[in-house]
Amino acid sequence: MQTIISNIPPLLNFWGLGLGFLTLIFITFFSGIFRAIQSKRWPVTPGEIIESTIKKQSEIDGRPEVYKRYTYRPVVRYRYSVAGESLEGNQVRGGVVSTSSEAAAQRVIARYPLRKKITVFHHPERPLLSVLEPGHYLASLVATIISGAALGLLIFEWLAHGKS
Repeated sequence: MQTIISNIPPLLNFWGLGLGFLTLIFITFFSGIFRAIQSKRWPVTPGEIIESTIKKQSEIDGRPEVYKRYTYRPVVRYRYSVAGESLEGNQVRGGVVSTSSEAAAQRVIARYPLRKKITVFHHPERPLLSVLEPGHYLASLVATIISGAALGLLIFEWLAHGKS
């Protein structure tokens, strides 16, 4: 007796969706490594910090205070100019900078106090892409390794069991 699920082509079932999703994640993180490496060679321009705060976010709202866990995201915004156009950025370094440590978030914003004069690295063809600390790719590297391992495991499982 055949089921509806068995009539779905393999690339549309769980395996195909999982492969597509993990491939997209892998490519995103992998490209982040290259962008971080390239950012060290981007043109620079002077800028100024216009916001430097920490955003505290509850991971799960609506729970009693004793069970809540928080993440802290340093919010650093800066203004800079490229070819006479005033632009704003908020990327300190590549990757997500949220942390469960308020002290770690404090260290980031301590480096960028309000009105501090800074050097902004911007993409030569897309100046809206900018960063204050170029070349940092450790987070993207770890995420690429994890997503690549998960992708490899899913491909192995798909080949071993999913096609049967």
